[in-house]
Amino acid sequence: MKKIYATSLIAFILVLQLNAQDEVFDQPSVGPSYTFNSFYSIVDGEQAQVDHSEWDIAFDVAPQGTGIFVNEGAILSFGAPAPQVELYLTGSTDFETLDTAGMQRIYNEELNWEEGAFNHVKDPSETSDVGWGLTNQTTAEVNSIRFYVIRLREGQYKKLEIQSMINEIYTIRYANLDGSDEQTHTINKVDYSGKTLAYFSLAENTAKDLEPEQWDLAFTRYYTPLDDGQGGSIQYQVTGTLSNSGMEIAQADGVDPATVNYLDYEDSYTNNIKEIGFDWKFFDFQSGWGIVNDRAYFVKTRTNEIWKLIFYDFEGSSTGVSTLGKTFQAEVTDLENAPEYVVSLNTFPNPTTDILNISFELEQAVKNTPIRLYNQLGQLVWQEEMDLTAGFQVRTINIENLPTATYQLLIQLDGAIVNKAIIKK
Repeated sequence: MKKIYATSLIAFILVLQLNAQDEVFDQPSVGPSYTFNSFYSIVDGEQAQVDHSEWDIAFDVAPQGTGIFVNEGAILSFGAPAPQVELYLTGSTDFETLDTAGMQRIYNEELNWEEGAFNHVKDPSETSDVGWGLTNQTTAEVNSIRFYVIRLREGQYKKLEIQSMINEIYTIRYANLDGSDEQTHTINKVDYSGKTLAYFSLAENTAKDLEPEQWDLAFTRYYTPLDDGQGGSIQYQVTGTLSNSGMEIAQADGVDPATVNYLDYEDSYTNNIKEIGFDWKFFDFQSGWGIVNDRAYFVKTRTNEIWKLIFYDFEGSSTGVSTLGKTFQAEVTDLENAPEYVVSLNTFPNPTTDILNISFELEQAVKNTPIRLYNQLGQLVWQEEMDLTAGFQVRTINIENLPTATYQLLIQLDGAIVNKAIIKK
């Protein structure tokens, strides 16, 4: 592994390779002393910073999702314990008589957004066990079977129960260890449509919507097991990069990042959310922060674009700034159900502000091809029937007057439908 020191399956077809496109540089930041979780969008470079102190636990809001996470982010603290949230599993079977003896600290595994620290304690041999609760296979209701203690940032300990999830509504209760100041709250997934997690602050007794509408990567702090040098592992807090649900990452090592070809890594993608992680950088006590310079990442976004990411710098706790370069590589179009005469089908640019191009490469002509655009409510906002010729062609539609949103483009070819997400900025 080369290093450089820095100071500051469904079938698919890959089309529209734009290797000549210029590299664009962004600087996502977790802030001085690593204060923030920074949600970052690859396409437009936007980032939304959320202070770690804004929340304590978070809930998977996907339909039927039961994942619950503890906030492992904390600011860097020199010479004093960091003000962080800690979660413990107890052996108690009752909330009122909860006993803290023998409780064990537990962590998120950061493998996906479907299972957090509250879930990893489940019995793998029991299919109904989701960790914090047990699923009724008849009603799909989940009710609590385990009890927790959580230490808040100010040092106060609370006993905590995830009582249930019924009709996509979580109910939680918590109190001081002596039972005083008991609170019961609900988190309704409907209130967080399109988001990955809903967040909750026990310190403020309130649920929060903290995620931006669109994000691909989260630059944050989390715990991960590292080699303890004695044949075991130890949970260690790192500053790293996690990918959103629905993203796929391929890591290319031992390469020239400027020339590495994404086509060589088609079989290397994973949906592990910490595939980028923290080890693209390292610290040397003499030279400071360094970057692995023979590595690149290929990122397949939720809008089916492939981008190459190269890290160039990490400034450490002074600013929390990472410098990365991004280059658009290709767009992935799912043609599994398309007729055999369809060689390629693509849309560009995507996202777009006004004009949307649709390119076709067909082995035969097709008449009266229905093309429709639907909004997020399923309402038809544009339609046309096109006569397509054999060979390569590009058709253009004007969506300048449509509101900013994500749309679905449906193209019907001899009864088969090709579906493509379109982002209108």
